[in-house]
Amino acid sequence: MAQYYAEFDARGNIIGFYNDDVWDADKIPSMVIPITEEQWKDAVSEQGKYVVQNGEFCVPTEDQRKKWLAIQHLYPTAVRMVDFVVQDDLDGKGAYIGQWNLDAPKPTDEELQAALEAMQPKESEDSIELKKAEKLRYLDKCCSQAITGTFLSSAVGEMHEYSYDLEAQINMHSLKELFATDPALKEAKWNTRDAGVIVHTKEQFSRLWTDGMMHKIAQLDKLRFLESKLQAANSSSEIEQIKWS
Repeated sequence: MAQYYAEFDARGNIIGFYNDDVWDADKIPSMVIPITEEQWKDAVSEQGKYVVQNGEFCVPTEDQRKKWLAIQHLYPTAVRMVDFVVQDDLDGKGAYIGQWNLDAPKPTDEELQAALEAMQPKESEDSIELKKAEKLRYLDKCCSQAITGTFLSSAVGEMHEYSYDLEAQINMHSLKELFATDPALKEAKWNTRDAGVIVHTKEQFSRLWTDGMMHKIAQLDKLRFLESKLQAANSSSEIEQIKWS
């Protein structure tokens, strides 16, 4: 059975493959590492997936790759696996700089994160404004749906759920005006979502109307708060984090 080998450079990058069925032993480079046929097939099908580090043919973690990029952004001439080694013990603590051979100070995690962020392409102001406009439409829609949904009120003593769609708002306002202009009217029937029609006294209906208005004001206050966060956002990620729920 053929023995496969992966050739690697000083950075640990894979730069070629050999097997001893095809290549004579004296033709196989010295900087190689034995691998299985399955590893060879996988590495050929996904170029760049594997590296050699600490004498092992392995797949680096995403956190390792990010720290490699950050270090090489800060120190462009640094050679991975020679000037520095980034390790990941797979213990949930993430990657870290295991060896640092440069004369420059070893960067902190905060400095590496700042370097990664500096590498990201800058978004145009037009792109940001378009995303803000789209998010604002989303927030307006969510606010409208929240207002015209339902609200809870204990106006009659126990808690009930009431509709607050546009028709309910108009009817509620009309009945409030009727109570105000007709002293003889002492009570009226009003529909709940959970218990059907319930008789409300004038005082109970006044409390119900107030609870409905407070429900509406709460949604509008929430919209204004989210709008202020949206106005202050400066990137797509900040805009994406703004949600109604």
